[in-house]
Amino acid sequence: MGMLLKVNWHISLWKHHVAQERRLKDARARVTIFLACCLAVYCTILGRLVYLGYTNYAPHMVLSRSGIDETKRGTIYDSVGNILATDVLAYTLFADAKLVLDPKETARQLKRIIPCLSEKDVFRNLLSKKRYIPICKNVSPQTKSILEDLGLPGLFFKSVYTRVYPHGRSCAHVLGFCDENSKGVAGIEKAFDKDLFEKKKDVRLSLHMGLQEMARDILEEGMHKYKAQGGNVMIMDQDGQILCAASLPDFAGDGGDASEKIKGAFNRNFQGVFEAGSVLKIINFAIALQTKTSNWDCTYDARHPVRLGRFTVDDFQPKRRVLSFAEVFKFSSNIGNIQMSMRFGPKVQQHFYKKFGLLKKPKLEIPEVGNTRPPKIWGEIQSKTISYGYGIAIAPITFLRAVATILNDGHRVFPTLLKRTSDDLRALKIRRETRKPVVDQHVSDSIHRLMRLVVIEGTARTCNIEGLDLIGKTGTAQALIGGRYNKDGRMTTFIWSITAPDGRRFYGLTMLNNPKAVEGTYGFATGGWNVVPITKQILTAMVPILNITPQPRILQENCQSA
Repeated sequence: MGMLLKVNWHISLWKHHVAQERRLKDARARVTIFLACCLAVYCTILGRLVYLGYTNYAPHMVLSRSGIDETKRGTIYDSVGNILATDVLAYTLFADAKLVLDPKETARQLKRIIPCLSEKDVFRNLLSKKRYIPICKNVSPQTKSILEDLGLPGLFFKSVYTRVYPHGRSCAHVLGFCDENSKGVAGIEKAFDKDLFEKKKDVRLSLHMGLQEMARDILEEGMHKYKAQGGNVMIMDQDGQILCAASLPDFAGDGGDASEKIKGAFNRNFQGVFEAGSVLKIINFAIALQTKTSNWDCTYDARHPVRLGRFTVDDFQPKRRVLSFAEVFKFSSNIGNIQMSMRFGPKVQQHFYKKFGLLKKPKLEIPEVGNTRPPKIWGEIQSKTISYGYGIAIAPITFLRAVATILNDGHRVFPTLLKRTSDDLRALKIRRETRKPVVDQHVSDSIHRLMRLVVIEGTARTCNIEGLDLIGKTGTAQALIGGRYNKDGRMTTFIWSITAPDGRRFYGLTMLNNPKAVEGTYGFATGGWNVVPITKQILTAMVPILNITPQPRILQENCQSA
């Protein structure tokens, strides 16, 4: 019996020991599991912190300076040092919907701070529980600070450089714009993309922003006044530096879709190709004088219209009499110009159009330059048509260059959008002195006198400014629509030049697309009634900007003398 009890006691003791060992093992297992869970949580938190610390997804994060510099473009300046295009530090706002506690309130607050946002769209996006939701680009530092002070969970910022144009639309067509990857898409931004983007180099243009903004504003007012669909102004100095190149409609360079920027807003100064109308009579007269087929003593019978194929050509305001050489120019006689062209013929005409550089586009820095569209067959009828400004479509920059060359004592003018250095100017001077002029000096002087006559007595007399040596020629061309000329559509042009007392010369043109007769124009919509008064406003404002001192008296020379 005692033995049995002793055995039972040992068995009980062994069972207790086993149970204790099992409990101890279970406790160790529970501790291990607990520690593993703690380690997992710790690793998760640590991983999240590492992720937030080394990615662009961190709250209110600013990229390192070196990372920012990799996408920064060079700055574009005007001729006097004004910034036209530059990169500024801005922020992109995005959200992690899973971290947003109150989507409705967050959307409401964002709408309040950034009015351009759609509260409905933001709220819908925040309900999606997406981890990366772009909310707004180009957030200013001030707006960023306000949003940070609100302490809304789930909102983050990424610092980026964005391209801005301090002068807005003023020279959009020249500057162009960049895409979302900071690559140049059009204009100077595209032409100098390698310098600006890859090399981070700055570019200085020939544009004068004071002149550019003034001319654009006056042009815009003129378009509204004369109900025109488009317009452009260009001013260039005798060294070919383009000081002003405004074109309307224009676009905002920063923000928006690229296709929308250029839709209906092409560069009318460089890219547009138009039948210029009567301003090309300058070329006709220059050819006649250079070939000596006409001179100041010649007369032309303008009593009857001229038949050209199935068309009858007449003067806008027929005089029905014999006109002198100067009168043909002053009255812009189509009949007289046709007779003049018949004396030198189509082959000579084509030769000089090529010589003046009218048959190919100038080598300008930007890609948006239109090619001349000459007639397929340059015969007698085509030659007569071209003599009064039809039958050949030319970009404004192209025929401004040609006219400037004639007026520049026959020396070629090479347009540029870049600020010329002193070395460039010396090279140009040497080039003028060593190369034969395109036309003789007497031709240049005669064209100057004829264009002065237009300002004194002709269609541009309302633009005559006391003390200013201004010359010019107006033109009105019917619009070519669907291969047919539309009498109700027109292109009006005034091409002009001034010479400052210190010898500086400036060349310019003003154009309107399809202006209308309005109150005060007596039913007329020709160049003398719209582009001429617009140009007078521009010239009046231009004089002080370019430090031109009008002479006390500009002699009204007798333009009809040889």
